[in-house]
Amino acid sequence: MMCFPFRRQSYFGQQDQQIFDTAQEQENEEKFTNKAGMTYYTATKRSLHKDAAGNVFLVGIIRDITDRKRMEEDLKRTAAELSRSNAELMQSTNHLRHLANHDALTGLPNRILFQERLSQALTWADENNQLVALLFLDLDGFKLINDTQGHDVGDLLLKAIAQRLTQCLRGSDTVSRLGGDEFTVILPAIPTPQDAGRVAEKILSTLAKPFAIDGHTIFVTISVGISLYPKQGQDAETLIKEADNAMYRAKELGKNRYEFAPS
Repeated sequence: MMCFPFRRQSYFGQQDQQIFDTAQEQENEEKFTNKAGMTYYTATKRSLHKDAAGNVFLVGIIRDITDRKRMEEDLKRTAAELSRSNAELMQSTNHLRHLANHDALTGLPNRILFQERLSQALTWADENNQLVALLFLDLDGFKLINDTQGHDVGDLLLKAIAQRLTQCLRGSDTVSRLGGDEFTVILPAIPTPQDAGRVAEKILSTLAKPFAIDGHTIFVTISVGISLYPKQGQDAETLIKEADNAMYRAKELGKNRYEFAPS
């Protein structure tokens, strides 16, 4: 049997009177705490009825739903914890996927993601009869910078170069770092080979500006080799080889320049 304090009894009395005043059935759930500090939940239902003589009387039902409410709260907490765990797992999975596909130093796509993006670009170009340009970039004399300025400065320089490359290209282009001082650029859906040459000139001009690295002013140049799909290769492997060879030819011809793979 439930025993309610006077204030609670007075509150129930007010609700009873409201039923008489409105003649409307009411159902409520209430929460209260007893003198011992224990919290309880009750469900009440009140309605008016008439007997055979026409007398109106109130019928009230009160049930202890404490166990049910506590179970509901436990389920809500469990659901919230599961949701939080799933979100953390998703975040961790996305982080691991990013690490697996991006260069740890520069944050650019690594060799794995580069191969995937190149394959996608060639498939799209084949379906839409478009050209794709692949640019191979290699810094001129980077070893000397590492030897004279230190590897920390060299790493900061690579990060700055990655940032400049990303900023001077379209959002649809892919800049990747394959390792060391080797970068690649995928130019999907270019109108003409001359457009690839203009992009190479823009890259040379952008990287020719001095870099302020850790108190040092560093000037760098870069050699670029360009191959075109489908003119210089029908597959990714051939395009990569041709762009790499063209880059080495640019170095042999004096560096700080770009060369196309032969048609």
